Amino acid sequence: MEKRYQIFISSTFADLEEERKEVMEAIINLDCFPAGMEMFPAVDIEQFDYIKTIIDQSDYYILVIAGRYGSVAEDGKSYTEKEYEYAIEKGIPVLVFVKKDIDNILVSQTDSNAELKEKLLRFREKVMTNRLAKYWNEKMELKYNVQGSLLRAFKMNPRDGWIKGDTPTDKKTLIELDKVRKERNELENKVEYLNSQLKEKNEIKNIADGNDIININYIYTDYELDYEDEKGEVSITWNELFKFIAPEFAATQTIYAANGIISKSINRYINEGYDDLDINQDDVNIIKYQFDALNLIKLKVIGSQETMTLTDEGKRLVRDMIVIKKELG
Repeated sequence: MEKRYQIFISSTFADLEEERKEVMEAIINLDCFPAGMEMFPAVDIEQFDYIKTIIDQSDYYILVIAGRYGSVAEDGKSYTEKEYEYAIEKGIPVLVFVKKDIDNILVSQTDSNAELKEKLLRFREKVMTNRLAKYWNEKMELKYNVQGSLLRAFKMNPRDGWIKGDTPTDKKTLIELDKVRKERNELENKVEYLNSQLKEKNEIKNIADGNDIININYIYTDYELDYEDEKGEVSITWNELFKFIAPEFAATQTIYAANGIISKSINRYINEGYDDLDINQDDVNIIKYQFDALNLIKLKVIGSQETMTLTDEGKRLVRDMIVIKKELG
């Protein structure tokens, strides 16, 4: 079936008008639909409620950040940041593009308010934990980064998309959709079952933990080899892995966000500066269920979203790992 994706573009408006045009062109060149709030350059809470419905209808979400934090709502957050958080909450794949050399941005395109500058810096730091986050300097670099990242997202995380109205929905398609529905129900039941087993975790014998080794398989894109996917494997102890990923799970994360956190953490551990590194999905499942069995991570289904968060035991362990202790003697 011929499928086209709707892609939501989020950014501040006046300072990134030209950049938004390049992003829209990149999306159109991929035969997809750009969606954005060009008609609402100044957003209020009523318009934001409408924006959320557009995000709900979108398959992917693109965030572009430069030198401005954006219009601020009553809760002190910019509407741009609220859009980002809403997309994450809804489990929509988020691709982030952050202006790298912020000190060289024209003064007219930056915030003069010190509080807004601080909020922008915190927002930049937050979004750069996203495994699909990239830096850019020039608008053409942004355009090519958007196009490359979208192509990879289509491949690694395909979405429902839009199907032409004259495309026949045959019996085979309906059977496949029913199969997907059943598999989803089975996964939700599996999560519930694993949660029910937490109290019995001590009955599990010889479970790997601590300094035991796990071998994790990953793929990454080599942009010097015509976007070819390369494979690799890294060995890491369970304690080292938990220390890298645990701080991100102090707040509840969706499984999609969790997969990105794990991939980004492994990329930092390898320290080779790979682009678009993704962990093998089987290994991601092993990691989350292993930490669940160790009562360090809690798996829970909220609405239609599977989520992960630290347990009290997990919080105690990560504190012991990262807290700075006094030297004796």
